[in-house]
Amino acid sequence: MKNIGVFFAIFSVQAAIAQYVNLPQINMPSARIYMSPIGSDSNIGDSLAPVATFSKALDLLNAASANQSGEVYTEVVLFEGLYTQALAQPLNKFQYPNRNLNVSVRGRGVVNLDGQMLSSLSSGSGMVHLLGSHIYVKGISILYSPANGVRFGFNYNGTVINSADILIENVSVSATAGHGILVGIGALNTANQFTLTPKANRFLIQNCQVHDAVNFNTVQTQWGSAIKAWNASNVTVRNCVVRDNGGEGIDFDDCDSIDVVILTVDMLCSISCKYLKGWPILTAFDD
Repeated sequence: MKNIGVFFAIFSVQAAIAQYVNLPQINMPSARIYMSPIGSDSNIGDSLAPVATFSKALDLLNAASANQSGEVYTEVVLFEGLYTQALAQPLNKFQYPNRNLNVSVRGRGVVNLDGQMLSSLSSGSGMVHLLGSHIYVKGISILYSPANGVRFGFNYNGTVINSADILIENVSVSATAGHGILVGIGALNTANQFTLTPKANRFLIQNCQVHDAVNFNTVQTQWGSAIKAWNASNVTVRNCVVRDNGGEGIDFDDCDSIDVVILTVDMLCSISCKYLKGWPILTAFDD
């Protein structure tokens, strides 16, 4: 076994790391809907009668939170099985007149999302694409995404949503056309190049695996990354495995306050830091 270390300003004590990079603050859900590959959208969405589609789950969460206002925190729980749909949250199912619907997604058992048959997923979206903050994605495997694997953020035609306080944990991503895991959005508003977008803040990506991501089987239009943070601050990547990737292994683009620890990286991948502000703490190991 051999170790390859990549170091950029490593602090001598763990206390310094804890003070430098802030971890996300997650809110507990006030409503929950269950999904199953053998569920039905005519069901009520509890654990005994799960629904079949993510769109229906969002509609039920909307109905359950109709009397609330402000930031509403909810969860969709996926029962074990194979799903051939994307868990993508449209803008009109996030922003309501009186509230924002923040939705966490959690797998229960072995949960696989297979995107081989999806042709309508836009290149900027993902098999899991959520718009909220203070939420999480846990316990899901993503296969053959025609776009990104896990995606947070929205920036289109002047509407900007930059998710913050996000936990991505125990997620496996393989064979994507886009990035494996993508958090944050570009620094410029797409409708006005002179308007800067504030940095997304506080992300923890831990115990995840990304392999054979980006440019899978065919050349793509973008140079992608297995794990990418874009215009973000306080990003921690911990206990992750990245290998056999078509672009950078890990990419921090216009970020500050980053912490990468106990990471296994394939020799053919790279760790890239572009337009980085502040002092990153990076430690990578290859075996």
